[in-house]
Amino acid sequence: MSCPLCNHYAALLSSSAAGSRNGARISAAIHCLILRTIPHPLPTYLLNHLLTAYARSGRLARARRLFDAMPDRNLFTRNVLLSALAHARLLPDMERLFASMTERDAVSYNALIVGFSSAGAPARAAGAYRALLAEEGEVEGVRVRPSRITMSGMVMAASALGDRALGRQVHCQILRLGFGAYAFTGSPLVDMYAKMGLIGDAKRVFDEMEGRNVVMYNTMITGLLRCKMVAEARGLFETMADRDSITWTTMVTGLT
Repeated sequence: MSCPLCNHYAALLSSSAAGSRNGARISAAIHCLILRTIPHPLPTYLLNHLLTAYARSGRLARARRLFDAMPDRNLFTRNVLLSALAHARLLPDMERLFASMTERDAVSYNALIVGFSSAGAPARAAGAYRALLAEEGEVEGVRVRPSRITMSGMVMAASALGDRALGRQVHCQILRLGFGAYAFTGSPLVDMYAKMGLIGDAKRVFDEMEGRNVVMYNTMITGLLRCKMVAEARGLFETMADRDSITWTTMVTGLT
């Protein structure tokens, strides 16, 4: 079912979910208007917009009540609540919902990886990643493939675990997927290898990155200093065209 008024409410909910400080209040007001002006049953796509607005505004209790009352949930519906539970670090609830899902995609697995990582459980994040790889491909028309979010989360998980084999596996996957040139993976990879004591690997990643910014330089300098390579850190510092307060603090700390 689709109607001009439904589309209008959906657009309003998308705006409220995009970052308004009064998002929760606006979403609740729109919810009341929907109940008063749209005949039942309400279309799933409109309820999904409402669910997203509640979840993003931090109104998890309302989001869960709405989810429980929805007669026709789809993969998008479940992923919204799954991501909200992961963000709130409600791991048992997150795992129960994930286990109940007969259909999953990369967004589903990313929610698990982010949830476990943010809750200080990188080994469980790695388990979710391996489960994603086992299902990689297309299952019943749903594409299951690691995304940039997946790989960014897994670089952090491997770094937290200090697992060199996993770190290199994740790096290879990043290159296979074509994400190697992106800064969002470059700095974390440099940091990961440096923390593992693999400063040569960190330097290779740094050297291969195009458009290196101050964040990447700071990460590489920190890694060199962590490995007691003071002269190399100073040399890299001196090549920087732009420096920020973190650059100076890192160098001063490393030289004292």
